[in-house]
Amino acid sequence: MSVDLFIFAVLLLINALMTIAMLLAARTLGQPRMAKMLAAAFGCNVLLYIADPIYYFYFRGNPWANLLVSVFATTTPVLAAMAYRMRSGLPDKTGYFLATQAAALLAIFLVSSGYPDRGIAGAIVPFYAAAVLLFGVTSALLRPGRQLLLGERPIIFTCIGMAAVEIAGGLTLALIPPQGSELLDQTYTIIVFLGLPAMTVAAGLFSLYLMGGDLAERLRLAADTDSLTGAPNRRAIEASGTRLMQEANAFGRPLTVAICDVDHFKDINDLYGHSHGDAVL
Repeated sequence: MSVDLFIFAVLLLINALMTIAMLLAARTLGQPRMAKMLAAAFGCNVLLYIADPIYYFYFRGNPWANLLVSVFATTTPVLAAMAYRMRSGLPDKTGYFLATQAAALLAIFLVSSGYPDRGIAGAIVPFYAAAVLLFGVTSALLRPGRQLLLGERPIIFTCIGMAAVEIAGGLTLALIPPQGSELLDQTYTIIVFLGLPAMTVAAGLFSLYLMGGDLAERLRLAADTDSLTGAPNRRAIEASGTRLMQEANAFGRPLTVAICDVDHFKDINDLYGHSHGDAVL
């Protein structure tokens, strides 16, 4: 088995496992849309690593075959970026991503048709993937004034790492002359073999960790807040009250408890019904 075929097989296996993991997460971690979109992203990678070796060994230089492989390669980062924007409650910008993807595919087709031996034709995909990943994840998680939540920092670092691998690979491909270069081919193989499997595993694991953290936070809020008003319930008040009294005793500070009550609230329920009373609360 050649080194290239071995790399394809490793990446295919990793992405297949991550696809299955995301589909399972869609049933258990409480964010089915995000998990399914990430499963689709890893699934596109599975199709990519099936189609890529077929192109590499049998249709190399065919611009239409290259375009088909590029569709899979550019769809993966788009789906990942949309998944993280969806989780953050932001517009998924489907139209924007489709327009940029179409522009990238058009550039790939024109370059591969006019200059089939130019390394720049292969460099467009990694550059595009890096740009989409950086925009999608950073715009979703690193907005001004937004505090990072549990599990988001590893995703940001993984995104930056993945983008760095893509950029390094793209630069290497862009430098390959029309007559080829064994040194640059080996360099690209090393970058792909060392970088992509590690970053793919990290992206999958940290995405699962992020969704698990989101689920834990939702369960904590459900346990500590009143479902109607969102105010702290008795359990949360007792816990925070104990902590505040301990701090007051430790530092010798006075502690005040203020109690508010709504007079004649029963009259609201009796006159207007309990649904209106709930709205008042």
